[in-house]
Amino acid sequence: MSENMLGKDIAGSGNKVIIDVDPGACRLRSQVIGWTDDGGMLRVQITSECKSVIEFGKRLQPMNVMEVLKMPYSENIIYIEGGRTLKHATCAIPLAVLKCLEVAGGMGVKRGIHITFQS
Repeated sequence: MSENMLGKDIAGSGNKVIIDVDPGACRLRSQVIGWTDDGGMLRVQITSECKSVIEFGKRLQPMNVMEVLKMPYSENIIYIEGGRTLKHATCAIPLAVLKCLEVAGGMGVKRGIHITFQS
């Protein structure tokens, strides 16, 4: 999926972060775009080949960095909404959203995450 997957620019996206997600077994690729709006709130837009992931993205409202980084997981709105909409407990999209917004909010670095199965 390319940076132009959305086909439009995002207004007020000073620190736009784009993550392409190849989820593994289901093969339904997604793209997560996060940015800080003019009011300092973090926003996310998700495009996906998966209907559940699209619904998950629609439910995520603008949030501040403390909401994004909230622990424990059971109180984090991103994982809460993922639990309400996604079909698989191992879906990588909630983590991708967290990493994307962490970087967009200036609280993380652009470093990939890799899960590699050993033979």
